[in-house]
Amino acid sequence: MGKKHREQVEKRQKDALKDTGVTIIAVDEKGQSPFDIIEGIHRLKAGEFVSLTGDRTWHPDQRTVTVRFLDNDIELPVTPHVLALLTQKPIFIFSPFASALKNIIFIALPPLRSKPKIRLTASRP
Repeated sequence: MGKKHREQVEKRQKDALKDTGVTIIAVDEKGQSPFDIIEGIHRLKAGEFVSLTGDRTWHPDQRTVTVRFLDNDIELPVTPHVLALLTQKPIFIFSPFASALKNIIFIALPPLRSKPKIRLTASRP
């Protein structure tokens, strides 16, 4: 569909979700504003959920965290972990899948708590 039609469909979807209490704040993949992070912190502290892309980075300069996945070290965006640490809220990992019956199935893991790894280095005078 054309760009104009896509924008109209997206607006209708956002409006329909807003009527159910869901607010969508879209972030440009080329960069994020510090205000987006502040908004996320505010929403989490208010007891709301914040959904972030946690499985891929958007640009090469994005900060990442190394995690073990299927016996390999991979790099994932650090932002969900930073928000969890700052707000003391758990991370919920979920993913939708399309089934053979054309249903959407959501798989969710139990909540995870981010734990900081603190590295202390001794400085010499």
